[in-house]
Amino acid sequence: MKKPLFALSLLFVAPSAFADPAPVPAGLSPAAPTFEPAYASPAAATAPAADEPATLVGSRGLLKHSGWYIAPSFGATSLDGHLSSLVGLRGGWLINRQFGIGLAANVFGWDSTHIDSPRANTRVDGGYGGLLLQYVIASDKLLHGSIETTMGAGALCYDSMNGNRCNDPIKFYVFEPTANLELNVTSFMRIAVGGGYRFAAVDDRSSSPNADLSGFVTRTSLKFGQF
Repeated sequence: MKKPLFALSLLFVAPSAFADPAPVPAGLSPAAPTFEPAYASPAAATAPAADEPATLVGSRGLLKHSGWYIAPSFGATSLDGHLSSLVGLRGGWLINRQFGIGLAANVFGWDSTHIDSPRANTRVDGGYGGLLLQYVIASDKLLHGSIETTMGAGALCYDSMNGNRCNDPIKFYVFEPTANLELNVTSFMRIAVGGGYRFAAVDDRSSSPNADLSGFVTRTSLKFGQF
């Protein structure tokens, strides 16, 4: 008797187990699982990968910004206790808007400069130049500062009566530190005003090794380039 009753109960349970699910009322959609996107901070999006190698150029490199400039300059200097005009040209490569390395050249004289060695009131002209090293302070500010140094050599010529020929120049070595104030005029132009001191050592083999070619320097520069 028990077996017929168990078989009848299976007949009622089986259809309900395989029946279609209840219909969804019109206007409603079946509920679907939703997933919230993980939040990524801006710093995480821009930060270099932890396994990215250190390089010379790039987000983890030493060189993050590169610029350049060329600058004609006008000023004055003292030579052997006498005042002289000073005209120059300098240019350099700017690294990270902070460090600069380049070349500088300056000329003096032009019929108006005299020194007292080897004779009093001797008319001279000449020039000097060399390696230019620069450090810029707060380059993005409207008015900022810079310090620079020129290291190199030069020559001074005695003007003769027959065409300013320089047969026996005075050769000298130069170390010239200066400090400057710079004004950002446009994105590609700056004006720099500054001064310093030129330390000059005359070569012992020159015609007048006792000439004093050290002296104060002042200059105004117009700087053009990509800063």
